[in-house]
Amino acid sequence: GGERTPAAAPLRHEAAPPEGGLIEKVPSTRRYRVAAQGHRVALCYCRTHRRVLGPALAAVADHRTPPELGRLVARFDRHVERLWNGRGMAA
Repeated sequence: GGERTPAAAPLRHEAAPPEGGLIEKVPSTRRYRVAAQGHRVALCYCRTHRRVLGPALAAVADHRTPPELGRLVARFDRHVERLWNGRGMAA
């Protein structure tokens, strides 16, 4: 007869959610949900993409970046850099 290999044991280690409050564990379950702060961050990303990144990237791709847009993108980049540096995160 053939030897049977033992089945892999289910992973029992439960990692803690990352700091920052973007997600939270649903009590008495193995599930997580988006926290209020996570919704705000997601909304910020969506609005930033729609209002800043989308138009800026389209203008750059068409080689027609207006000077004002270039200044706004540079300003936005400086603010993001400060936020990242203030949190001790690498860009």
